[in-house]
Amino acid sequence: MVPRAITQELRRRRMQLRLSQADLAREIGVSRATIGNIEANLADWEPRSETMVRWALALGLDPADLLRRLGRVPASHLASELPQNAVEELLAAIRREVAEGVREGVAQALTELRGTQLQPRGTGTQPPAAESPAQPS
Repeated sequence: MVPRAITQELRRRRMQLRLSQADLAREIGVSRATIGNIEANLADWEPRSETMVRWALALGLDPADLLRRLGRVPASHLASELPQNAVEELLAAIRREVAEGVREGVAQALTELRGTQLQPRGTGTQPPAAESPAQPS
């Protein structure tokens, strides 16, 4: 369970940024109910460190500080203790997750664009052509 003081701080910060629970949930890849349960201190489980890092970043907080306050060792300290192949696997997993997020973002943007009224080139409103002064004959 996340300590109440931390959940209150996360909620206050979200509200300062004028983010809804649904907006924050979309940004960090969890459900709105997850955000609500954690903020209300109703979650009887520990959110994953990766989730808390994304949450901190979304709110402009220091992820390492948040993990430390949650009693978790920041990943930067773990990396030096892991075998090289484990570090490479973690980096590959992060790259896959980022790539998937980018793909989802592009797909969402394309869906939104398809829903708008786009005008073909050359058919949009253009300023009237300036009349050229009459040439004396």
